[in-house]
Amino acid sequence: MLNICLLGAGFIGKVHAENLVGNPEVGFAGIFDPDQRVAALLAERHGVPTLESVDAVMEDRRIDAVLIATPAGTHPTLIRQASEAGKAIFCEKPIGKDLVEVDACLEALEGYDRPVQIGFNRRFDPQHRALYTALQQGEIGAVEQLIITSRDPHPPPVTYMRDTPGGVFYDTMCHDFDTARWLLGEEPIEVYAVASSLLEEDLNPDRDLDTAMALLRTASGKMCHINVSRRSVYGHDQRIEVFGSKGMLQSQNIQRSRIRRYGSEEISEEVLLDFFIDRYREAYVQELQSFVDASLRRSPVEVTIFDGRQSLALSLAALDSSRRGQPVHLTDPSQ
Repeated sequence: MLNICLLGAGFIGKVHAENLVGNPEVGFAGIFDPDQRVAALLAERHGVPTLESVDAVMEDRRIDAVLIATPAGTHPTLIRQASEAGKAIFCEKPIGKDLVEVDACLEALEGYDRPVQIGFNRRFDPQHRALYTALQQGEIGAVEQLIITSRDPHPPPVTYMRDTPGGVFYDTMCHDFDTARWLLGEEPIEVYAVASSLLEEDLNPDRDLDTAMALLRTASGKMCHINVSRRSVYGHDQRIEVFGSKGMLQSQNIQRSRIRRYGSEEISEEVLLDFFIDRYREAYVQELQSFVDASLRRSPVEVTIFDGRQSLALSLAALDSSRRGQPVHLTDPSQ
């Protein structure tokens, strides 16, 4: 058993709590959240204790690991605290907000021998994973172009956007940057991005960026196009297309059902799943299992803290590019 304490009882914390309870190899060791009322409600729901402070979590030797689901700005500090306490660490994306702080965290964890996994769950989606496996097996030859469509069904609350200005890159597209690195198999060395504020005034009164496109290029010339939107009226639009020297692979959307209706006036299909929790439900389950395997069986960590760092770097570069109207060049860490 891997005894895990949940840090953060907000929306995504609740999602992880369900999966902690559902995994037979996990001992749900408790919950901490600065809002003790919220923590108590979630703890009561799952029959686990609450802990009074982060220090109490870190000092409890019965706790093997922490699952960090707190606001992004707290992630580097909590990761370092957990590493100093010798815990295995699962941290939700993004890894942080500030690249300097994140790099300092990486330096502090150099040589750390417990798993540290970042929550980019899309790598664990069964469809995306099957596409990745096909790529690794050379089904379409050398990858040349990658196209990622990622449109959310509903914009976030105004208060949320005010907390994360430019979040269409930093909070939304960070998933797609990680997916791009994973599928391309190379680090992008150039990013060019454009963005607009296209939502209605009541949905986006501050005119934060809500619609964006980014182009990535690797040193070998591979290209990736990513398009994101805060609103998609037909559901959660999640598609991947990979074009190679010998063909093409696609990971398509998931609909509410696969029934197609034929009539005298039209042929129709069901709309898409309407929420990211529904679309990526199995991905959340599988990413937790991957963390458990890394902790109990010493399996390789599939999404490392370095992966989190690189996604953040691309997010910040894309935001910078959209503001300056020109490409941003990045250093390939392998060089």
